[in-house]
Amino acid sequence: MRSSRRSAVLVAVALLLASCASDGGGEATPAGDGSAVATASASTSCDWAMAGHGLDRLHATGCDGSDAIGIDTLDRLVPVWSLDVGAEVTGAPAITDDAVYFGDWAGVVHAVDRASGEVRWTRETPLEANLYAGQIPASPTIAEIDGTEVLVVASGRTVLALASEDGTPVWQTPLGTSDEEDPTEIQGSPAVADGLVLVPTDVHNAKDGRRSGLVALALDDGTQRWTWDPEEGVDAAGCGSLWGSPSVDLDARLVVIGTGSCFARESFNPASEAIVGVDLDTGELRWTFQPRTEYSGQDWDFAGAPNLFSIGDRPVAGLGSKDGRYYVVDRTDGELVWEAEAVKQVADEDGFAFGGFIGATSVAPDADGRLVVAGGTAVGDCPCEHGFDAATGEAIWQSPEAGGTYGASAAAGGVVFTAGIDQTLRAYDLATGEVRWKGSIGSLSASGPAIAGDLLVIGVGFREPGNDAPPAGGVRAFRVLGEGEAPPSTTTTTLPDGPAVTALAASDQPCVGAPCDLDFTLKDPPAGHRPTLTLEVTPSPLRIRVQGDDLGDPADWLGDDGPAAADGATAFAVFITPRDDKPELGSIVCVLDEGFDCEGDAIALPADAYTRLSVLALADPVTPPAVEEGYDRLVTTHSFDPGLVPAT
Repeated sequence: MRSSRRSAVLVAVALLLASCASDGGGEATPAGDGSAVATASASTSCDWAMAGHGLDRLHATGCDGSDAIGIDTLDRLVPVWSLDVGAEVTGAPAITDDAVYFGDWAGVVHAVDRASGEVRWTRETPLEANLYAGQIPASPTIAEIDGTEVLVVASGRTVLALASEDGTPVWQTPLGTSDEEDPTEIQGSPAVADGLVLVPTDVHNAKDGRRSGLVALALDDGTQRWTWDPEEGVDAAGCGSLWGSPSVDLDARLVVIGTGSCFARESFNPASEAIVGVDLDTGELRWTFQPRTEYSGQDWDFAGAPNLFSIGDRPVAGLGSKDGRYYVVDRTDGELVWEAEAVKQVADEDGFAFGGFIGATSVAPDADGRLVVAGGTAVGDCPCEHGFDAATGEAIWQSPEAGGTYGASAAAGGVVFTAGIDQTLRAYDLATGEVRWKGSIGSLSASGPAIAGDLLVIGVGFREPGNDAPPAGGVRAFRVLGEGEAPPSTTTTTLPDGPAVTALAASDQPCVGAPCDLDFTLKDPPAGHRPTLTLEVTPSPLRIRVQGDDLGDPADWLGDDGPAAADGATAFAVFITPRDDKPELGSIVCVLDEGFDCEGDAIALPADAYTRLSVLALADPVTPPAVEEGYDRLVTTHSFDPGLVPAT
């Protein structure tokens, strides 16, 4: 839903959201007596041709070789190149033996050299005026039309096939209507299966009769073959949106996908907030599974992409929900096989959910051959990285080290990679959850990694949709070095230089020119306290004033086992940042006094615009938080839309 996903994004980009630590879930409804063994197709392809690697969306690769990424080569995995394209990249790239392909929020498709990251070609796609997020938020798919290798890309509400050699369009098909106000958008990655392109569409819970669902196009020319409407038989009220990616069982001629939240009681139906099976050839609905069969008015989307595997001789599909649970169902009839709670999730007073499963999970064997469902959940109740026995749903491990994530995971060689919103990519041992490797990616990422042999590439960059902060992003590449090979040189972030900002341009929005109340939606206050905070920004001359009550002790806002626990907290401070994906560029504006009030008249680090202000619990009054400590130190946060611009 538009509003619910906006709330989730607010969490994702809140100043320094990082590791959260509390008691996780792990409760499961087990499958049978646990004697059945879980298995999955073991593709040995060393390419990464689509979201999730294959149509089963296991988000795992079985590529073998002495230099392939895995638990035994992590000591040689280093950053080798990066490419900044001036726009966010939130879809995992596609990788062949010589090229890397990806799209960005500005609507540009990029082809770069696999070895060097040098640009081979770029192709602009049709721009849409009415979008929730970016033009191209998802992954491309590599396919073939009459012997020509193509990229199938979704941009806005248009599906395109581009020649991989030079980006020449082969065909393009717009969906929805020609109305500029049409909210139709494609946020999931299309699947290419047996001559069809399967496209999930989304209208963000629009209640004006616009329909969405799953559209099948012909791969050879883009003509429409069939459409499945999740709201068939009821009034269209935004309860048919699909913003995940479809998975395909070719043998069963079955498409499996999750459906979005429903906020219209009259349109809630058996396909709402569900995992569904759709006939590949006809688009007819075969079965549905709903965790809740009654309307709730809660934000319990299914996102990600279903993982297709087997338990014994039973074909199953597994998918996580924003309710914090992972569900496994029988692919023949949708019957529940097992479910497991990763995190405890509750919606806010408006029904919106901030966490749970959003990025897709991986299903891959650990070092002993046991199949593990592994992946991350978004901000909220944590630990935020989880491993479940794929056969039974038993929680094998949960790691408190990761921050929440909005990106997919990817597994290879006994480890699973997940990028936390602390700008860190980690490799977890699939058997134990131990962090075996970690590397900085220098930005927020909602992309998820793509792994092809010795190379891992991940998209970076994220901002709140609708925010006018300068776009930024690109891709980061890591490679397993050959024995004796020296790593390439790296670069570091340079802090801006210039005088402090003492005046802002006028801006007509909440909290500017008049006080506003700050809420505590993202994080529960310490027990026994009912805190209040108000914020008022006077643009010129600059005055940022925060007044509060009953915040308690700063240390009480930290998690018991969080990344900030060792250093503790002695002060509350107001922190402002120009970029949601670069919190290290932020400035402490003022420190709250004993009455929980403070006032500042300057922003130390200059910037083009400031997009977010947060109140944090800091170790001392002068030391900004480390990136990985962000959520642990968070008290509350407020976004400026548009960003506050220094006066000229």
